[in-house]
Amino acid sequence: MRIAFVSPYDFLSPGGVNRHIIGLSEELIRKGHSVKIIGIASGDFKLQKEVEFINLGNSLPFSLGGTTSNISLSPFVLLKIRKVFRKYQFDVIHIHEPLAPLVSLGALLFCNIPIVATFHASSKNVFRYKVISKIFNNLIEEKISQKIAVSREALRTASEYISGKFEIIPNGIDYYHFSKSDKRTKLNFGKQKNILFFGRNEPRKGISILLKAFSILKSRGKDFRLILAGPDTDKIDTSEYLDYRFLKDVICVGEVDYNLLPEYFYSSDCFCSPAIGNESFGIVILEAMASSLPVVVSNISGYNELVIDGERGVFFEKGNSEDLAEKLEKVLDDSKFSEKLIKEGEIFSKKHDWGKLVELILNKYEAVGL
Repeated sequence: MRIAFVSPYDFLSPGGVNRHIIGLSEELIRKGHSVKIIGIASGDFKLQKEVEFINLGNSLPFSLGGTTSNISLSPFVLLKIRKVFRKYQFDVIHIHEPLAPLVSLGALLFCNIPIVATFHASSKNVFRYKVISKIFNNLIEEKISQKIAVSREALRTASEYISGKFEIIPNGIDYYHFSKSDKRTKLNFGKQKNILFFGRNEPRKGISILLKAFSILKSRGKDFRLILAGPDTDKIDTSEYLDYRFLKDVICVGEVDYNLLPEYFYSSDCFCSPAIGNESFGIVILEAMASSLPVVVSNISGYNELVIDGERGVFFEKGNSEDLAEKLEKVLDDSKFSEKLIKEGEIFSKKHDWGKLVELILNKYEAVGL
């Protein structure tokens, strides 16, 4: 099968949608399908040789709802998309966030076969998508044949501006990329117990909440270390939140290559995601579970589809640093409790390996071809 993926987001700016597309593409290649990814990258970007990346150009940062997305607003992108669709014959076009400008929306405009569309976003503010949906309503009804949401939260958001039937197919991970700890190098962070955060440095990720919780733990004399990894985490001024005595116990890493990420998980004792909202899923939580880490996360929509409190991870009250400190202390000091969380997390995350989910996606492709 000749498959085209379309993403509106810059592939040089790490994010869950593009990681989803790359992981699914690799699994489809292993199954013998032909895959091309149509997107944008503000620089040189290459995938494994079997997957061709068609670069439509650069992006601009666009901030909304506490997050920054790098998308293209260039009208030249529309011309390039039309040229791609004239040049290649695809059996399936799979557009992610089909109303996002301009790459995904352009693909919706110019494709000449029925579309599979996946919706990822979580947001309380969908006004711009309601406007776009109203303008292109007939086109959406005509061209989008199969609708997928990655979670109940993503379905709730998408249903506010697009009608019709959706199927929930969750994000996948490369389980074995993270689970093979015997082949990992343990990073030299020392003998303290390490709390790991991985994500972008932006307000909705809640890093300030975690830093305040860490300050509470250090003031109690806890021999813990905090590792902040992900885009722009190396720019965080930790002195805003911590006494100078504790600054040495926070490591701000910055962006981490996907291939090195398992080593950070393997070198940690707990994973924490203190996000305050607009999270439809949480791929990195699954990756932490697959890496045999207990997870402590905020109790928000999206995350509560992955975690069962006290059984498969631990919740803390959103935005509450004191509660977060209590939950981190419990997980890191109670090895029996932590081992229970790890075991359940491993079982659950393995069910999300792309090798197990890919058939659900292929069923959608086959339905489009009928």
